[in-house]
Amino acid sequence: MNLLKKNIRIYLLSIFLTTISYALPHSILTVLLLAKGVSLSQIALIQMAYSGGMILSEFPSGVISDLWSRKSLYLLSKVLLIVMFCLVLFTSNFWTLALAWFTYGIASAFDSGTLDSEIIVSLKESDRALIPQFVSIDNNTQTFALLLGSVLGSFLYFKINILIYLLAILLTGISIFLVYFLYQENPRKNEDLISINTVLMKEQIRESFSELMHNAKLRKIFCVALISQIFFQTHFQLWQAFLLEKSVKEEHFIFYYVIFQVITIVAYSVPIDHVKERFKKRHFSIKLLILIMVILPFLLLSKQFFLFSSAYIIFVFLFFLIEYIVNSYFNDAVSEDNISSLVSLKSTVSRLFSMLCLLVMSLLLNRFSTSLIVSMSFLISFLLLLGFYYWNRFSNMTK
Repeated sequence: MNLLKKNIRIYLLSIFLTTISYALPHSILTVLLLAKGVSLSQIALIQMAYSGGMILSEFPSGVISDLWSRKSLYLLSKVLLIVMFCLVLFTSNFWTLALAWFTYGIASAFDSGTLDSEIIVSLKESDRALIPQFVSIDNNTQTFALLLGSVLGSFLYFKINILIYLLAILLTGISIFLVYFLYQENPRKNEDLISINTVLMKEQIRESFSELMHNAKLRKIFCVALISQIFFQTHFQLWQAFLLEKSVKEEHFIFYYVIFQVITIVAYSVPIDHVKERFKKRHFSIKLLILIMVILPFLLLSKQFFLFSSAYIIFVFLFFLIEYIVNSYFNDAVSEDNISSLVSLKSTVSRLFSMLCLLVMSLLLNRFSTSLIVSMSFLISFLLLLGFYYWNRFSNMTK
């Protein structure tokens, strides 16, 4: 148990340092990339490379971790992260930057389900009651590090510019050092795991697709998740460009970033059962929803700070609340046997659709203003979700 406690401390410190390192440019990333000479259209394609790296590496990473070791895969993910930082620091070419984000995607995929999974397995063997506490501390650590890294990066960027990536390399290097020398991995027998896992993975994928095809509720959840990607990809990729077009100072981006993080926390803290009950009883005013749908996108086109900021914040809260509800319904609808596979499938399908959204966005950015694209994307997302809701209600009434 003492070894496990030590491993948990090392892991949390490592993930804290790493999260700070990759969060440093978050609140000024668009500004940073524009300074390197790439266009908004190219930035969308660069982000596509990240999703591509994630998709290609997400499924194989699980088999690799069993064949090799979770500690080694975790360390490899951090080395790849440093490679990404170096590419961004020393190059300005579109293709090398795309390669950097592709490498970042692979690093993120390799990081998933490594040391955190091993610790959870160890806790199951020693004291299962500690698992929720570990998960909570892990999430809180990453959230705090994300905010700290973003605030620090925003401040330092206007002092040392691109050299913030040197700090990122240093912090990630310390993280690698800590895990390599101080984290003690549980010995495992790996001889036959690769063949066993390959067979199990094929069977699990087959069963997951079968469940998806026979579960109408799951299919609807997948549809809502895909529609929501139109909003989320527009928000994640264009919020900084949107503010630049509105003449908001770059130094103030960090305040928006923190507000968005707080909104996410608030949205995920809303009593979900209460929301479901009110929605079922139709206590929500449909007329109010339509009014919001019609007015808010036009407010995004306004030059008035209060109007476009308020409209944007309302949209962010609304869609993160929708995401929370969708995830809740998903967890209720999916079977325990296939939950991991269906989560991976949902993630992969969402990423594929997000790549399509980014490609379309890249083409539109060559023709239209950022404000117009943001406004229309938010409106289309809302219309599609509202249309899907009414189509679903009509289908249920005619059965």
